[in-house]
Amino acid sequence: MRTSSTRDTHRNAVGGVCINDASHEECSAQGAWIDPGVESLETENSNTVDEITMCQAAVYIEDAVHYRSVFHRASYRMIRLYSFYYSPFWQWTIGAAIAVIHLLAFIEYPSSSLSATADISSPSYNLTRQRNQVPCWVPSFLEFVCLAVFFVDAVFKSVLLQSEQDVLKQPWLVAYFVIVSLSATMSLAFVFSGCGGFFHVHRALRPFFLVQNSSMMKKTIKCLHRTVPQVLTVLILIAVYLLIFTLIAMCIVQPIDLALDRANDTDGGDAAPDKADNKTDIVGISSEFSSFPQSLFNMLVLLTTANNPDITVRSYNFNRLYSLFFMAYLFIGLFCFMNMLTAVFYNQFRGYLTGAMQTRLFRRRLGVLAAFQVLHCCGGPQQRPMCEHQNVRTVPLACVVALLNKLRLPDWRLAILRENFAGHGPLLCFDDFKRGFAALDFPRTKSVPRMKQLSWPPAKLLQRIVVHKYFSWFSIFICAANTVGIAVSMHLAFDPVATRFDRFQAEHQVMIANYAFVVFYTVEHLLLLWALGWPYFSRHREHTFYGVCTLLLLGLSAAYLVLHRANFNTEGESPALRLLMRLANIIISLRVLRIVPRLKSIKIVWDSMRDILANLRFFLGVLAVAYYVFAVIGLQLFSGLITLEALANQTACDSYAHLDYASLHFNDFAAAIVVLWDLMIVNNWHVIANAFATAAGQAARIYFVIWWLVSAIIIMNTFTALILDIYFLRLSTKTTSPNPATPAFVQFDDFAQVFREHLVEPDYHQLMLAARHIRWLAPESAASATAAEAEAIDDEVA
Repeated sequence: MRTSSTRDTHRNAVGGVCINDASHEECSAQGAWIDPGVESLETENSNTVDEITMCQAAVYIEDAVHYRSVFHRASYRMIRLYSFYYSPFWQWTIGAAIAVIHLLAFIEYPSSSLSATADISSPSYNLTRQRNQVPCWVPSFLEFVCLAVFFVDAVFKSVLLQSEQDVLKQPWLVAYFVIVSLSATMSLAFVFSGCGGFFHVHRALRPFFLVQNSSMMKKTIKCLHRTVPQVLTVLILIAVYLLIFTLIAMCIVQPIDLALDRANDTDGGDAAPDKADNKTDIVGISSEFSSFPQSLFNMLVLLTTANNPDITVRSYNFNRLYSLFFMAYLFIGLFCFMNMLTAVFYNQFRGYLTGAMQTRLFRRRLGVLAAFQVLHCCGGPQQRPMCEHQNVRTVPLACVVALLNKLRLPDWRLAILRENFAGHGPLLCFDDFKRGFAALDFPRTKSVPRMKQLSWPPAKLLQRIVVHKYFSWFSIFICAANTVGIAVSMHLAFDPVATRFDRFQAEHQVMIANYAFVVFYTVEHLLLLWALGWPYFSRHREHTFYGVCTLLLLGLSAAYLVLHRANFNTEGESPALRLLMRLANIIISLRVLRIVPRLKSIKIVWDSMRDILANLRFFLGVLAVAYYVFAVIGLQLFSGLITLEALANQTACDSYAHLDYASLHFNDFAAAIVVLWDLMIVNNWHVIANAFATAAGQAARIYFVIWWLVSAIIIMNTFTALILDIYFLRLSTKTTSPNPATPAFVQFDDFAQVFREHLVEPDYHQLMLAARHIRWLAPESAASATAAEAEAIDDEVA
């Protein structure tokens, strides 16, 4: 049964129904809209409508909190689906599927039998690979389960869009369906072929599932995509410079060989054998420049200094002037072009990342505006007169209070929001509404309790001594002395002249001396706990960390005493005792870090590193994506090429076998990750590239050069730019406590806080223009908007 108020509601152009009985024009500009299926709900009680309105507003506020897009369906049923999609259960399911499908690389062929060592010359390596083989159906089954979860996830995302036509406007969503379908098809082909074949393209596409689930990773890749064209000009300049110097190097090597030939023709007698030997040594130069591809690769490696001075010293032995050529080459390339490349990355990437943070702020403000539009005229027609105040749109304070009760936010953030709205009148305009939710922009500030107050004068004096900075410096001095003693004992313990018993005795004596230091550390922390009080003591991570270290030292010391009595043998040595001693030495060495917060210059670096580790998880994700893709491709191209037979034929002094590089190969996924890491560090990376070029062909060097460009040039320079940006921000920004009487410290909750001072508040007219395309707020104005405007707005806030 429907009431007259329900029958009088106006239907909009896209099939929505206004939740109040205002005029059609006013609903189009202000009302909140629900799906026609909600018409069957009983609306005699306005609380039903208000409940739907509150759910819509709460969803928009939660979108603002998490920087999510507000361009989604907001009907009653879709709100429930939307809430389930972003529920912890489904998000944990997606995260687990992403983790499992990436970890499959460690158990899939050829990585289906991992051993403790990656050295192919080790007998245990070959024995393990022969015995431990994971059946191929196990990773295939797990992959199908993960792909099913991803398919459901993609369907959820497509259903929640504002219309079916919007699916084709989302390139990430279209790629999501394509990659899931391609992966399922290739996995089925692999299973039906009897787990035969080896080339699996879809495995290299798995990192897409990680990227598409993280908005910050997508922004980072978009920033990299926009930065690379700007950097391409410098890379072209480096390529031209590399080409010119390669040609010059090939030209100046020839005169060396000709001069040696003339010397051998004219000289005779006893000097001839010496000249011949000299020629043999120097003509080795031409082996590095025997062909243009070989010369170009060697000059590129020289630019990374990996083969310096190996490739330059031979020319220098012939004539001192050749050193000028290589010095000029390295000075221009290494100190000019490479540093210029870093500067370009910093300038370009910093600007684009700040723009990405500006877009996130725009999303947050748009979510707040959408919630305000939904709450406007909340409460039904009987409250309609209260909703107009001097021709300014307002929201009743009671609706805001009800909205806060609906939000799924941390208690500390809800408390701040309630405090912001506590002093307002019965009606709030948009500026008041936005100012109240501005608490979402600021990081969490924890108030540190005061130290306990003591009345007894001797106790107050002892408290002042314990909390004084000189007492802290004295403790650091004692810890440094303890560390020096440990270093001396370890030097004596590893003396090759000393016997095994003498080495143990040296460590044992230091362990006995450590008991005095452990007693000091225990008394120190007990005094700090008494002087500061548990609330103050526990709020400081430094005190908590070193308190745990002290407890571990006490436990290790007690265990050492017990084992020393029980396991004392004729030699006075026990493996368990040695292990306990070295664990205690490691924990004592960590206490030296107490000096970091005491020095201001070091503290800035320390805080910068903490911010990097806490806020650059998305960048580490991009790095992991690059590693995963290149490791999978390396497995496809080079698996099984490094074998004992191949190493037996290498006798040169800089060969794989001579350098003991038998564990650097692409025979399994874990080993491939280590090889890529060594290549990114670029030390001796040409040795690895030459070994695989010998086994697979000279074209294999292209793979290693591309990895060097991606990892060492693009990703590492981007990482350097981010470190510089955060470090400069730390230098220029000083966090002050809002209440000087109550000390406080700030925790950055997301990466946007790092760029907070560089962001500009979005203009109200820009927000209203974007809000026109939220079809569940203003369907007719959205329908009247042109497709070009909609696409521009979607691209701006997506």
